[in-house]
Amino acid sequence: RIQILFEIMLKIFLVAVITTAISVQAENRSKEEMMKKVVLPDVPNHGLKSVKMKDCLDKDLYRNAENLKNIHNEDGYLCAFIAFQANKEDDSVIGVFRNKKDATMRYE
Repeated sequence: RIQILFEIMLKIFLVAVITTAISVQAENRSKEEMMKKVVLPDVPNHGLKSVKMKDCLDKDLYRNAENLKNIHNEDGYLCAFIAFQANKEDDSVIGVFRNKKDATMRYE
């Protein structure tokens, strides 16, 4: 019985280690890889000049309700839009935007 209990605990431990490793790997994607996924919408140039994509990759920009409530300008909206795309998983149901027209339609 002790051996069976030990084997079960070992399996649980191994699943936890593998799950953690997969999670860490997903979190460690490089910023460059994340930015490659982003399709920018067609917005006035002033928005694209003032927003740096590399500064807009944090999931909290769109997942945190308080952060969303504090967005009051075009730069903030664009930054959250970028973060949303950059953090989409490759197997996401909706997927990333196909092109600038699709991104613009969803941004508006």
